Amino acid sequence: MSIECKNKDICMIQKLSDYIEKSVTPYHTVATVKETLKVAGFEELSMNKAWPKIAKGAGYFVDVFGSACVAFYVGEEFTSGGMLRIITAHTDSPCLKIKTSPERKNPDGSLSLNTEIYGGPILNTWLDRPLSIAGRVMLRTEDAFAPQSVLVDLKKSVATIPNLAIHMNREVNKGVELNRQTDMLPYLGLVAMDGENMTEDYLLGVIAKELQTEKEDILSCDLYVYNNEKPEICGIEDTLFSAPRIDNISSVAAGVEALVDAKHDVKGLQMLAIWDNEEVGSQTKQGGDSQTLSVILERIYLALSADREEYLKAVCKAVALSADVAHAQHPNHPEKSDITNHVYLNKGVVFKLSGTQKYATDAETLAIVKQLCEINDIPYQIFANRSDNPGGSTIGSLMSSNLPIRTVDLGIPMLAMHSARELAGTVDQSAIYRLMKAFFE
Repeated sequence: MSIECKNKDICMIQKLSDYIEKSVTPYHTVATVKETLKVAGFEELSMNKAWPKIAKGAGYFVDVFGSACVAFYVGEEFTSGGMLRIITAHTDSPCLKIKTSPERKNPDGSLSLNTEIYGGPILNTWLDRPLSIAGRVMLRTEDAFAPQSVLVDLKKSVATIPNLAIHMNREVNKGVELNRQTDMLPYLGLVAMDGENMTEDYLLGVIAKELQTEKEDILSCDLYVYNNEKPEICGIEDTLFSAPRIDNISSVAAGVEALVDAKHDVKGLQMLAIWDNEEVGSQTKQGGDSQTLSVILERIYLALSADREEYLKAVCKAVALSADVAHAQHPNHPEKSDITNHVYLNKGVVFKLSGTQKYATDAETLAIVKQLCEINDIPYQIFANRSDNPGGSTIGSLMSSNLPIRTVDLGIPMLAMHSARELAGTVDQSAIYRLMKAFFE
């Protein structure tokens, strides 16, 4: 899995860039992860079929409804009493989701798309960007209960959301609230149509052409608008990384690479669980606040000839890393950060603490990861929100409320979180990868 690169930090950023460019929706993220795992020799298992007896010293993965994935490696010296080590992250990012029948015809015959806001993006950062469309399409089959799922990515920049000129909005630099229904409609421009009634299902026609199928065979879609700009290393000395979807492809990429590269001569299980819908609460079958992980874990232990008692003991002994990005101190607004706990770009992995338990880290799990960092010379920082700003939450507290697993919340520091284009440091991705690899070993 290595890339020829003299600078290990830049090498990891190059890998992250590749993941980000491919991972334009949660479905594409999972496809990218599965491709990496297959190349590394991992075998796919099905959620709804019987599993063969799982072998020691082998890797497996389970596709969870197309937009989530659980991968694991059975230690070469596996015993049911060996430690279960889990890294969890999420595949989704704040964006615009395309509604059904989205075409809106403008007076000049051009088209805009009706969208809804997914998650909590910084809306004004989506204006004046080159935008593309991607997602999952369900095609007609002979079995009504088994439609065919295919991925689509137009890749080219097909839309933009133009700002209203300052001459028509003189107060814009004083701050303008954008209306989610009227201001956030991607503009496709003029389209070629053979009559007044061709506006309806225009986008489906584009998707059908891209997939080389008939429009009538498309039953439904989950389509998203995404920022089509490329990731870029920047900063006066190449210390910054600017890209869409750093939240949370950075954690996914580090977790996959760590699972593949880690030594597997352990007695327990090494697991990566990446979930969808974190940005909208995680309460879905493919979300982190579900029973899906417990179902998969129990099936793994049963397939390894362990009984339910041994499985339950393994869960209670387990340790998990809940990986999601963290807020760095903003250079223009240091007053927004905690008064004593300061986090900066390029200063290492961030461990997140919260007295309200929005983060699952406690003294025990913090002690574990601090020692791993110190043993392996990995830089780390401690994050806490200002007491008058509760901040966001993560999968960690949700997962540990469903399963009694000791958990620590961590991630790389970044700026402009939930912007259409975010900012990280070039050092920290390497640090979190090294920690995850050490955690698995």
